[in-house]
Amino acid sequence: MINLFRARNPELRRCSKIGHALHLPSDDVQLAKALSPYPALIQCLRCQDFVNTQLPPPQPLSTFPLIPTGSHGRRHSLIRILAIERIARGIILFAVAGLTLKLSTSSNPVISYLGRLADNSKALASQLGVNSILHQVIVKLQLILHRSPSSYRWLAFFLTVYGLIELLEGLGLWFSKRWAEYLTVVATSLFVPLEIYEIFHHATITKISALIVNIIAIGYLLWKGRLFGLRGGHEKLKEEEYQSTYLFQLLQNSTATSPK
Repeated sequence: MINLFRARNPELRRCSKIGHALHLPSDDVQLAKALSPYPALIQCLRCQDFVNTQLPPPQPLSTFPLIPTGSHGRRHSLIRILAIERIARGIILFAVAGLTLKLSTSSNPVISYLGRLADNSKALASQLGVNSILHQVIVKLQLILHRSPSSYRWLAFFLTVYGLIELLEGLGLWFSKRWAEYLTVVATSLFVPLEIYEIFHHATITKISALIVNIIAIGYLLWKGRLFGLRGGHEKLKEEEYQSTYLFQLLQNSTATSPK
């Protein structure tokens, strides 16, 4: 069991959450001896800690999973966080689309209720001698809701498509699919001009924060993911990820110490 007080590096903290990466090669005796120098003792390929446990069955070295560490390990963790955000956004968009579709057939009762609420808030504000911000908000909601049923249906369709894109991005990023990074960059970039336009016409902290987050996400995925051929492209990325693994270090040491 991992002592959490010793979790001073990201790899050890990750192992404390999801378990160790324990693998033994069946086709490299020297590497197997390095990973498991004693019975029931094996070294983790992620955090490099030795674990006292039952040894896993040996398997060919070519089947070992790629476990990047350092900056590439952090990149995979950040992409997982981005995936969760995209999935959550997709679910919210589906919920809003459902509510919008519901309003296409039953918006009149909502508008009537908001009308009564607006009158009451205005009367209360008049008695108190204050300016009712709530009344202004409710009036704006009435204007938004007072649309034709077809407008609601088109808006629901748009929100559903947008939610599907967000959900597809999130699932693809979660499973480390290369196409998902491209889709995220392209889809997010398409909305940046619209976000800038919205900020120029009515700037809010939320809109500015969302724009900054999206620009950072685009830049990070482009630069660290080497998308569209940047910095050597995908082949260079895979080479760097492999060289960042502890398995690569072990194989290098094994080659250096093997008799010539």
